[in-house]
Amino acid sequence: MALFRAEVDVAAPSDEAFGYLRDPVNRAEWDPSVRSVEVDSVGADDGARLTVGFYGRAIQVEYALVDSEPGTRLEFAIDGKVRGRETFVL
Repeated sequence: MALFRAEVDVAAPSDEAFGYLRDPVNRAEWDPSVRSVEVDSVGADDGARLTVGFYGRAIQVEYALVDSEPGTRLEFAIDGKVRGRETFVL
C-alpha cells in the first residue's frame, strides 16, 4: 500500500478544524477529486458515500470515521474500487 503525507497550515483552532473535517459533507469543499457526497439518513456519523474522480472516471466509495481523538486526530476508512485509510493529525 502506498503512503502519502502532506502538511497544510490552516488559520483555525484545532477544535474547529476537527469539526469541519469530521463532517464528510464538507469534503467536496476542499478535495477537488470529490464530485458529490451522499450522507446516510441516519447521519454523517455513520459515514457517507463519495463519488470521486479517479483517472478520468467517476467511482463511488464508502467513507467512514473509524477512530478519533477529539480535537487532535481523525481516521477514516475508504472502501470501494479504491481502498485505504486517511488520518488527519491536528
